[in-house]
Amino acid sequence: MDITYSSSKSSKYKGKITKRIKVHSNDSSNSMMEIKIKAQANTPGKKFEWLPDKAEFDEILIGKKAKFKLELTNKDSSDAHLIVVSEPTNEYVKKYKIKKDKLKPDQGTQIEFELQKNLPPGVFRTALTLQMEDRPDTRITIPITGKVVEKLSEKKDKPETKDKTKAKASTKKPPVKKAAKTTAVSKEAKAKVSTKLDSQ
Repeated sequence: MDITYSSSKSSKYKGKITKRIKVHSNDSSNSMMEIKIKAQANTPGKKFEWLPDKAEFDEILIGKKAKFKLELTNKDSSDAHLIVVSEPTNEYVKKYKIKKDKLKPDQGTQIEFELQKNLPPGVFRTALTLQMEDRPDTRITIPITGKVVEKLSEKKDKPETKDKTKAKASTKKPPVKKAAKTTAVSKEAKAKVSTKLDSQ
């Protein structure tokens, strides 16, 4: 007996499927026979999705502790048991932790990476490779990158310097116009002199 299964993107059959076929015969002792068929319908395309798309540590000071977290989601229609295929180089990554290694469809987990404390200055690259148990077709690699520096760049070290300068400039009071006051006094003095002359 040949059994064919076909589906489309809009198919309602996803994950574990159980179907039954009834076969009728003219056998008086067993006129009907039921055949049970079990199958696993997987979703084509991405099996996992992770955000952000890589563990990018950016700039790290020598001797500073650095951690990075990302979220990984099972986008397959079947349950996923995560296994590690390849670990990140321990020269750069001190340890990593996968919060849950068994995920249901659309369920997520958190992966945390912690770097070695005294990395040498420069750029480093490594990766973590995972897959579902017994499913090499689901294999994914998460890049881990960063840059170790002796001193943070000026932009990162003093992000508010520019704003503070503007704030100081705006607090300056406008200059007092003393000339206007002097003019007013001189006019008043002239008026008093002219009045005195008239009375004489």
